Amino acid sequence: MDFRIEVRIVLLIVILSATFGCSSFSLSSRPTGILAPPEKYKDIIFLINNGGSAKARQFLNTTEIDGPYEAAWVNYFHGLLAMADKDFPKALEIIETGHSRIYHKSSDKFQRLKGRFLKKLGWLQRWNKNYQGATFLHQKEYQVFKKYGSALELHDALISLDVDAYFLKRWDLSEKWLNEALKVASDIDDKDNKLKSLAITHNNLSGTLSSLKKFEQAIQNAILAHKYWTEFQVTKGQDQSREVWATFNIGDIYFAWYQHLKVQEIAGAETYQKKSIDAYKKSLSLARKRKIKKSDILYIKKQLSKVQK
Repeated sequence: MDFRIEVRIVLLIVILSATFGCSSFSLSSRPTGILAPPEKYKDIIFLINNGGSAKARQFLNTTEIDGPYEAAWVNYFHGLLAMADKDFPKALEIIETGHSRIYHKSSDKFQRLKGRFLKKLGWLQRWNKNYQGATFLHQKEYQVFKKYGSALELHDALISLDVDAYFLKRWDLSEKWLNEALKVASDIDDKDNKLKSLAITHNNLSGTLSSLKKFEQAIQNAILAHKYWTEFQVTKGQDQSREVWATFNIGDIYFAWYQHLKVQEIAGAETYQKKSIDAYKKSLSLARKRKIKKSDILYIKKQLSKVQK
């Protein structure tokens, strides 16, 4: 199973970065981090993501809006609320309306906010299984952030394009987007965000390379993803399941390698079968120590049983 990761929330087609024809910031002149909302709205996303939708909605409905920039953010937040309610058609309508209202705004802050609207619109198209439509919108997001965004925002756009390519089974494009994402991730200035971005990119690249039968490179990337997730958890002390699934991913790739060699009747397949078993067992041990969900432990056991047959 390919554990493709997209954050901030996170998520491509034949147009590569060189063809977009837009100028971009030099590294030194790029903004940093993710565009923050106006100060009085700084807690809204946290509330929406942590079960506080009712409180967020009440605040939005009772707080005076100061100007078009705040109005655009309020529109964006209402779209997120609809997504949190799993009312995706309503979310699409709200976010499309909000995007259209700022489409012709040219200042840097509006452009970066436009990129956030485009990310959500692309996600909603992907939810509708319109992967070409998602790709089109995420390419636009990529264009915006390549010109106006931070390295972190540009990296997020590239991961969105990778995930679109994954659903389209365009492994060649996925590999290209992820190789670019690795370069961008190295430019992220915040240590934790850099570690997380490198972990995500190497994780996704390992799955893509495995699908391309480039197993040696796939394992190298899976091991690097494990390294960066482990470092990230040391600094953040949260989401300990990342190490579990990074170890599981190593097992998955060794298992795919074993199956490939076995089908091709190539000698040495059993070596990778053993490596896969060892990785799955380690993942299972970590899962028990981390006390992750029983359903996840059962899934790991099932995969271990499969490779032992």
